Amino acid sequence: MIIKEKDLASGKIDDFKNKLICGETLDALKKMPDNSVSLIITSPSYFLGKSYEKDHVFNEYLDEHKIILKECKRVLKDNGAIFWNVAQTVMDKEIFPLGAIFYNVFKDFHFHLKNWIIWKFEGGETPRTRLFGRYENILWFVKNNNDYIFNLD
Repeated sequence: MIIKEKDLASGKIDDFKNKLICGETLDALKKMPDNSVSLIITSPSYFLGKSYEKDHVFNEYLDEHKIILKECKRVLKDNGAIFWNVAQTVMDKEIFPLGAIFYNVFKDFHFHLKNWIIWKFEGGETPRTRLFGRYENILWFVKNNNDYIFNLD
């Protein structure tokens, strides 16, 4: 079943097990109960100059994601985890490694890094001024360093 954005306006989301929630991230998170989610997998914006990012400066971009991350921590169960998929961005012709930047943000929220996964892929145009980064970073953080779910198999 899908919970649509118009349904989010009605109040709290109490029963979302095995459901896809479609809506603005922060609005949906705020309607979820504390300690109710085991796993969050997300690929937030990369600050690449998309139309929804045009009026932002980098610190505002980080501040918005800090608000979202605070809500993610609130809804995660104590043994919960989050997989945060980011690449890198270019500002003033310089590469900014979003994985490293977000690592520090997560540490400010007292998350614990279990793995830094490099996702390598093919394709994409190569810029004329540098090599193209054909990889992204997936940061696996847990809320509790001594109690988290991991099933190797």
